[in-house]
Amino acid sequence: MKQLRVLGAAMLLCAASNVALAADLVPIEPPPVVEPAGIYFCGHLGWSFTDTKYHGYALDENGDPQRVNYRADDNAFTVGIGFGYYVTDGFRVDLTGDYSGAYKTRHLLQLEVPAGGGPGPVVPPENVRRENMNVWTLMGNAYYEVPYFDFATPYVGVGVGWGWIDKVQNDDGFALAAHAGVSFAVTENLSLDIGYRFRDIMIEGPNFTDHSILAGFRIGF
Repeated sequence: MKQLRVLGAAMLLCAASNVALAADLVPIEPPPVVEPAGIYFCGHLGWSFTDTKYHGYALDENGDPQRVNYRADDNAFTVGIGFGYYVTDGFRVDLTGDYSGAYKTRHLLQLEVPAGGGPGPVVPPENVRRENMNVWTLMGNAYYEVPYFDFATPYVGVGVGWGWIDKVQNDDGFALAAHAGVSFAVTENLSLDIGYRFRDIMIEGPNFTDHSILAGFRIGF
């Protein structure tokens, strides 16, 4: 009987050793690697509101030049398309081309008060300029998405590029942009978003600046 107990204990010990050996042979899975979400095509349209301050000179009622401050405020349609890439699930970049116009700029003139006081000289109506203006930009943008909600994803972004302004005197220059908005996933590959964009094109004289409200889409590949 004692021999049977010893034999049984030996068999249990052998079985336990085999289980431990089998556990040692189970491969350890590496942590999952987050793959980029891939390439996407994007587009947007909306409305742009300019907010640009100028200064110049106009003749007063005596024919003397006086400094003039005025604003070119108008609004116009804006549209853009581009291609982008998800670097990670929360960070993406894209290259977009945009057109805005045609702005019907009406330069409202307001003279500075002379040093001696008084209302200042009167600007003749012919000194109020009116012209059409069209704006193009080519921008490289980067966005950071915050997946805070299941149904919507807020994002912020910045952009750099170049802008071209078509008016009586054409001009172009370095451009900056800032973005903010919310994306809504319709399907795995289609998202819609509503956003805000600020642009600043650095040209000779006062910069061109505008604020835009945009509705857009992204289609992933």
